[in-house]
Amino acid sequence: MLPSGRRAGLVVEGLRVDATDSGIDIVADVSFEVAAGEAIGIVGESGSGKTTVAMALLGFSRRGTSVVAGSVFVDGIELLSLDEPSLREQRGRLISFVPQNPARALSPAMRIGRQVAEMHEIHRGDRGDGSLAAAWQGAQLSYTPEYAARYPHELSGGQMQRVAIAMALVSEPSVIVMDEPTTGLDVNTQARLLDVIRALRSERQTTIVYVSHDLAVVRNLVDRVAVMYGGRVVEEAAVDDLFRAPAHPYTRRLLEAIPRIHHRAGSLRGIPGTAVEPWNRPPGCPFAERCEFRIERCDTEMPPVESIGDARHAVRCWVWRDPAVRGVAGGERPPMLAIERLPSGSASQSLLTVRDLHAGYSGRRPSPWRARAWVPAVSGATFEVHAGECLAVVGESGSGKTTLGRCLAGLHAPRSGEMEFGGVRLGWLAREREPAIRRRIQIVFQDPDSSLNPSMTVGSLVKRPLKQFFQLSRREAVREAGRYRGVPHGR
Repeated sequence: MLPSGRRAGLVVEGLRVDATDSGIDIVADVSFEVAAGEAIGIVGESGSGKTTVAMALLGFSRRGTSVVAGSVFVDGIELLSLDEPSLREQRGRLISFVPQNPARALSPAMRIGRQVAEMHEIHRGDRGDGSLAAAWQGAQLSYTPEYAARYPHELSGGQMQRVAIAMALVSEPSVIVMDEPTTGLDVNTQARLLDVIRALRSERQTTIVYVSHDLAVVRNLVDRVAVMYGGRVVEEAAVDDLFRAPAHPYTRRLLEAIPRIHHRAGSLRGIPGTAVEPWNRPPGCPFAERCEFRIERCDTEMPPVESIGDARHAVRCWVWRDPAVRGVAGGERPPMLAIERLPSGSASQSLLTVRDLHAGYSGRRPSPWRARAWVPAVSGATFEVHAGECLAVVGESGSGKTTLGRCLAGLHAPRSGEMEFGGVRLGWLAREREPAIRRRIQIVFQDPDSSLNPSMTVGSLVKRPLKQFFQLSRREAVREAGRYRGVPHGR
């Protein structure tokens, strides 16, 4: 129930998404209400169903899944009952979406200025120069003809994310669903964007659904929080109530895993075990196998949703009344565990050395008859990293962080400078390096969707480097790959 006098901006009732082949539910029994101008955060581990719910609010479902039940009301219009042409018309105008992966969401063949303008023309029927300028400004982008003429591949990950945000803002929808919108943004841009979101809520009464892993951002942005696990909402409450007195054991463990910046470094208290998947979800509480307060009933019966105090704090748990579960005394915030400091690297010899590294890209031609301009991304980078040390490279979007990382991995050729690994000078590209060096210098990409081969199974992807670098047989590679959590053994 919404507070008296508040108009509902978004109402979700009994939402369920199934796998089309097996009929197994990916998410089920998802219900919540958000008032106009309110923001709700949807949090939980990877695989808990957050993105599935976010997409279903717009009537979308991933390949192999379908929305089979439930209702989504925006300004009184039930979206899931509309036919496809009518639903397509409402997406962007009534409800818009900021994707987690802008590199795949943006068209690589269109200039970014045209992509933003097209959204306004389709949903508002005119060029709307004022709305366009406001959207660019709201997404912290500088609207110049030169910048608008760029293609997505000419932007950094954070810049692409801001273009996707501008596309969501430009048609002034009633509801904006944001799936990890600040993942690729630096802290300064992130802070400015969060100010924009707050302004949207206060000035336009826009309803925000904010999907995120970042509980610190959620704490300072939203009014309500829905915690998801195993495809179910296990707790929903006002943000202050949830952070001060969590009722579900899973919520409490999530809060205990938040890093504290006043510690130099530390090992956080994670949750033992792995997140449950739809095809091996137990008949009772999905969190039972990982819960330290588990009782026999948790294994056999799915707990119902119960209200705590009022109808706006709800929990799905058999043991939430146990004082030990809530970890509160007199309404105080649950205690957070002390963080153990990690030792720094002790080796005296430098493992990786970079000297006066310069790298960049060929920019857009200023005129058809002139050479392409050089756009510097990294200028004069010099540093050393010893064995066992961890060097953090930070900076605003477009500052050259990713370019530097790609140079170290041999995926981008510098213009000048030197790189050494273990006293051996590195070739600028990976193909110029010895296999032993390539094995020891690896990169984890910002965008896994575009870096993983979609035609290969997860098991094959993990086994491939094992075969390439260790010359393992197929059977040996399968056994070794099985050590990695979540990788199918026989594929």
